[in-house]
Amino acid sequence: MPFPINTEDLVFALLQRAAEAGHRCPTNPQIAAHLSQGEFQISATSVPKIMGKLARQGQIVVRVYGKNWRDVTICTGPHSEKTTMAPPHGGKPHTVITATGRTKTLQSGESRLTSRHSRWSIPRIFTKG
Repeated sequence: MPFPINTEDLVFALLQRAAEAGHRCPTNPQIAAHLSQGEFQISATSVPKIMGKLARQGQIVVRVYGKNWRDVTICTGPHSEKTTMAPPHGGKPHTVITATGRTKTLQSGESRLTSRHSRWSIPRIFTKG
């Protein structure tokens, strides 16, 4: 593996180590603290953007569960198909982020592909009635 030189490389390397060891996926504050040990100073609120970028690039799949838990599956490299620890409370993820987008699971169990702009409604033609 080449020497990591940017935040995405450092986060991906951290996730690979966690998956290889079968540990819990690092939380956003843990990832930010890890990056801050080096030359990068970022806040925990910036971590989801990095995770999303890695997912869009096809390097990881992120599954988000309740109770502040996520697991990550590595999709490329020597640790491909390894996953961080599953949530001890079980259950299904409410959000899955992959290279093709973000899927949210509704309470009914139905899945829906969403995007950054999912809050926008579909244009409708209004008529006077």
